[in-house]
Amino acid sequence: MSSKIIPVFNGPTTANALKIWLGQCEDGFDNYQDTHKDATLSPKTRIRLTGAALLEPAMAEWWAAGRKEYLDLATWDAFVAKLKERFLPVGWKMDVLERFYQCEQGKRDFRVFAAELAQCHGALPSNTISTSVYKYHLLYFSHPQLYLRLRALQSFDIDSSTLSVDQLTALMGHQWDSLVADSAPRSSRTTTSSASVPLRISSVPSVPVSQARSSSSTPPLSDAERKTLSDANGCFNCRRKPGDPDWTPHFRRTCPGNPAISAPPGPDYVAPSVTVVGAALAGMAIRDEDTSDEESEVEDQLEWGESDDDPLS
Repeated sequence: MSSKIIPVFNGPTTANALKIWLGQCEDGFDNYQDTHKDATLSPKTRIRLTGAALLEPAMAEWWAAGRKEYLDLATWDAFVAKLKERFLPVGWKMDVLERFYQCEQGKRDFRVFAAELAQCHGALPSNTISTSVYKYHLLYFSHPQLYLRLRALQSFDIDSSTLSVDQLTALMGHQWDSLVADSAPRSSRTTTSSASVPLRISSVPSVPVSQARSSSSTPPLSDAERKTLSDANGCFNCRRKPGDPDWTPHFRRTCPGNPAISAPPGPDYVAPSVTVVGAALAGMAIRDEDTSDEESEVEDQLEWGESDDDPLS
């Protein structure tokens, strides 16, 4: 009977997965009552259907052990509260909020940043973060040049009531593609040309758009990996955690990166030695011996430990 009204739940036991499934349960209850005249599902029936649909092993065992107690609860919401209390970690909401407010594009593709932000937002209870705050975060924590591109649009109004989060995401995605495409052919331009101004001065030659995107791609975290790192206070960028041989305490912005998985260092990371500086100077000398003194002085200002994976570089 439960399979005809609500879907089964096989996991994973994450805030996102539970929120989606419980929403499907509510839709199933409403659809059943709408399509069956004078039918009313009592709280006990709703709890029984929900418990029977818990097929994830740990959840199924939990339901079997406390079935009689749960069926005596006054409301279905009370049962849901017990379910979340048992299977969501203590302080899970604060953890998700922390990931949301620490989420920034950096040098990643914009759509990767937008997807991560949407996942954090989707795991939170409704109305925890307003639409305005969501749009502000999406704009102000995007790539600096993407932010400037949006600000240059005369018709752009972040506070417009007709501009939804989805519309803003689509607009920023198109503008990001334009920025990447504009920066791709810079390697073919001569250094003496005064007709073009590059988006950003870099000590490395430009690469095609496809390479720029693929070179910065880091394997996505699975739900299990994300939970393990979160429980151990590890880093979602370099995938290291306390206890690992090469672990050093850091925040997201000071992350040293992880070349093994193509994870770039954080924007505030400072290399522990002068090796990076020597490599940068050698790279500039090899790249172009005829570069003017003025351009060389600008390139010498490249930050230590800065990743070369920025598709706009």
